[in-house]
Amino acid sequence: LSKLRNLQVETINQIQTMPFIYDLETDIRYKQGIEKGIEKGIEKGIEKGIERSIKAMFDSKLLTIDQIAAINQVSIDYVKSLIQK
Repeated sequence: LSKLRNLQVETINQIQTMPFIYDLETDIRYKQGIEKGIEKGIEKGIEKGIERSIKAMFDSKLLTIDQIAAINQVSIDYVKSLIQK
């Protein structure tokens, strides 16, 4: 609710001065944020892995660009753009 009224800073200040401790890690919104962050991290890791695979395959000079794209299940243009970097 504090976000709807732009009161997040004030809410945090009030919570910090309260005599009880609020365990943020048990909050459902916190858990949802963690899950979303993990999903994004996995996606980024997969992308980086594919990029490294493509670069290694190209550097080995054993495969054509078409073969590299097929193996990694990406477009030929994507492989070419990585190679040009």
